[in-house]
Order: sequence, then structure tokens, then C-alpha cells
Amino acid sequence: KGDELLVEEEGNKLTILKGKNNKKSEKKIVEIKGDNYLERFIAVPCIHGYDEVKVIFDSPDVIARITRSVNRFIGFEIVEQDEKSCLIKNIAPELEEDFQVTFNRLIHVVSTISTEFRTFIENEDKTKFKTISGLRDLARKFQIFCARLIHKNIETDSCNFQLYYIVNVLQSITWDFKEAYRLYSEGNANVNKCIKEYVKIADNNIQEITTILLSEEKKDK
Repeated sequence: KGDELLVEEEGNKLTILKGKNNKKSEKKIVEIKGDNYLERFIAVPCIHGYDEVKVIFDSPDVIARITRSVNRFIGFEIVEQDEKSCLIKNIAPELEEDFQVTFNRLIHVVSTISTEFRTFIENEDKTKFKTISGLRDLARKFQIFCARLIHKNIETDSCNFQLYYIVNVLQSITWDFKEAYRLYSEGNANVNKCIKEYVKIADNNIQEITTILLSEEKKDK
């Protein structure tokens, strides 16, 4: 099956490395000053295959945000905590079959978000956005989990850059809708007209992509 692939994130760049991922048994230490990009600093080592991440911070005020972030990491919990640090640990080992199940859930969630946002735009139903916000958090949770499994090469037949890219694009779509909502809420008539057209086209495309991705999964069975 060839060499295993690792995908390292450095700013806006993705670097593909060959070789085995031996980080699983190691502990990653992350130092945080303030709370800017807090979730990203914690998520990256979890995605890269670390089972333990020790977070050192300069203020106990950030622990609430750390806790909220860890709730998005499937299988991880805070197992130790004091005034200056906490230890995040993976307590639920991943199984090979978990990838496809979670990937399908990610696809369905993104599809639902798209449909709900289109309904919100067409009917001016602001209650829909509460549903969308919750689904967006769920999409982030599934994206982190799938990316972690790709790094760990549990899904060896599909462990490649293309799959990693698809997983991240699916999650990023949800943030595009968040930005569209922000712009729509500003009430500019010309902008809102463009957003309505964009949302219709985007939803049609997303539903088509969803159908293709799920049909490809059925072929593999």
C-alpha cells in the first residue's frame, strides 16, 4: 500500500510527509498566553495523533474555554487540572470502522446546515440559526475526529491528502455560512440579494456533492 502519509499544518500551509506516525505514545506540551486561537493550539496535536496534551496557561480564566474546546474532541477528557495547567487525555481508543461512520455524519451535518440556512434565507426564519449554530459545532467535532484518524492511518486505504482536504473543506463550508449570516444580518439590500443567490447555488452544489460522496461510500461496501 506504499508509505503512510502524515499531514503537518504550518500556518496556512499543509506539508505531506512520508513515514509512520510514532507520536501516539508521546505527550505534547502546549503553552498558551491569553486565549487567542486557543482551540487551534489544542486541536492540532490531538489531530496529529497525540494521546496526551498538557496545556500550560498564564491565567486560570481560560480553563472554561479549554473545557468547551475539549468537548469537541471525541474521546478526549481533562483528567488533571491545577491553577497553571491541565492534562487532556484520549480515554477512548479509535476503531478503524469509526472513520467511515463519522465521515458520513460530517457529510449529513453539512448537508443539513446548508438546507437549514437556505430555509432561513428564503423564509426569514431566524430560529433556524440556533439550529445551525449547534450543527456547526457538531461538524467541527466530526472534522477533528476524522482528521485525527487520517493522521493515525487507521483508514489506511483512504489515508491521503485528498481525503484530508475533503474533510476540512466540509467543515469550512459551515463557517462560510456563518459569515454569510453575519453579512445578511447587516441589512444591506444589495448584499442580501447576492447572498440569497449564492445560498441557492451553494445548497444545490452541496446536495449534489453529498449524494456523490455517499454513493461512493456505498460502492466501496
